[in-house]
Amino acid sequence: MTQSKLNVLFIGPDIFIPENKNGVNKTTYNILKSNTGLQASFLYPEYGDSVALDDESFSHVTLLPVKSIKPSRKGLVSKATSFLSANPFIVEDSETLNSLKEKMLEVIEDFDVIQIMSLALVPLIDHIPMKLRGKVVICAIDSLSFFYESRVANEKNFIKKLIWKMELSKAQRFETKYYNLVPKVLFVSQMDEIYARENFKTNAILRGLYYGVDTHKFDSMVSSESVAYEEESLIFTGNFDYGPNIDGADFLVEEVMPLLWDKKPNVKLYLAGGNPSEKLKNITDKRIEVTGFVDSLVPYIQKSKIFLSPIFFGAGVKTKVLEAMYLEKIVVGTPQSFNAIYSEDGRDCLKVDDYRNPNAWVEVICETLDQFELRESIGREAKKSIQEKHDWSEVKINYLNEYRDLNK
Repeated sequence: MTQSKLNVLFIGPDIFIPENKNGVNKTTYNILKSNTGLQASFLYPEYGDSVALDDESFSHVTLLPVKSIKPSRKGLVSKATSFLSANPFIVEDSETLNSLKEKMLEVIEDFDVIQIMSLALVPLIDHIPMKLRGKVVICAIDSLSFFYESRVANEKNFIKKLIWKMELSKAQRFETKYYNLVPKVLFVSQMDEIYARENFKTNAILRGLYYGVDTHKFDSMVSSESVAYEEESLIFTGNFDYGPNIDGADFLVEEVMPLLWDKKPNVKLYLAGGNPSEKLKNITDKRIEVTGFVDSLVPYIQKSKIFLSPIFFGAGVKTKVLEAMYLEKIVVGTPQSFNAIYSEDGRDCLKVDDYRNPNAWVEVICETLDQFELRESIGREAKKSIQEKHDWSEVKINYLNEYRDLNK
C-alpha cells in the first residue's frame, strides 16, 4: 500500500543552497532532494536577492522567504551583547526570530511535521501553541553542549577557556529547556545522541542518524573532472572560520609541515575551504596553497595523496572526511575525526593516537606517502564503508521514517 506524502514545514537559518556552505545546508539539501515521501515548504530569513529552485530535484519544495537584514557578529558591541545574553552565541537575533515567528504562525497549522533545522532557531518553539508542539522535531545537527565540553577540554588559553565554560553553561541550560518542549530531537551522530541521553533529563525521543554522502553526485563529478595526480600533496578541507578547523590548520602549518619538510621537502599542502583567516591568507611558502571557497573540492581531493583531518575537538560528524573516504582517499586523522563514521583504524582509515604530537603525524604521513598498496587498499575499503552506511539515498529514508513515526 502506497503511503501518502507527509506535509512538512522546514525552518532554516538561511536558504539551503549552496549545499556545501555548512552542515545545516548540507543536511537540509539532502533530506529534501528528490524525497518523494515529502511535500515540503521551507521557511527561512532571506538576506539578499531572491532565490529560485530551478533544480527538478526540488519540485516538491515551496520556498517561504522572509526578508531580513543579516546581523553583524563581528563588532565589539555584538560580541559583548552575546556575552551578556542568557542564550548561546549561535542563537539568531531577536529581529530575525520575530520575522520568522510571524510567518510561521500564519502557516503552521497546515503541516503534519514542523522540522526546525538548527539550534539557532529553537526559541521559535516558545511561540508555537501547546496543541501543535507534538508536531515539532528539532534537528540539532550537533549537541552544542557536547561541542563546548570538548572545546573547554582542549583549550590552552586561560581566558578563552573561561569564555568556553560560560558558553557551555549557557548551552546546557538551553538544550535542557528546549529538548523538553518537543517530542523528538535528531542529531547527525550517534555520539551526540549518547551525550544527550546522559546529560539532559528529557522525555523527548533522542535519535542519532548516520550522516550521508550524495554518492550519485560524486560519481558524476569524478567522471566529469579529469585531474592530474600530484605525487606528494596533502589536503585539509573545511570552513576555516570554524574553531576546530582553525586549530587544525594552525597545527599543520606551524607544527607539522616544518618537521615534514625536513624529511620530504617537496610535499605540498592544500588548505581548501571558505573564510580562511588573514594569517592563513598571508602564508608566503609556495608549498602551502590556501584556496579560499571553491565550488567543488573534488579535484583537490582527487589530486592529493592523503586527506588530513587534524580535528582535536568538536561534536557531530566530519562531512569532508565522509566525502574523502567515498572518493577512495586515505584519511589520516584523530579519533575525533571519525566520530559517528562507520570506520575501523587500519582497515578504511588511519588514526593518529598521539594526535597532539606533530612528530606522530609526520611519521604516519611519511609511511603513507611511501606505501602505494596501503593507500590503495585503505581507499577501497573506505569507499565500501560509505556505500554501506552513509549513502544519502538511504539516510534520507531514515529521516522520513522519523517523521512518519511522529504521526502514528
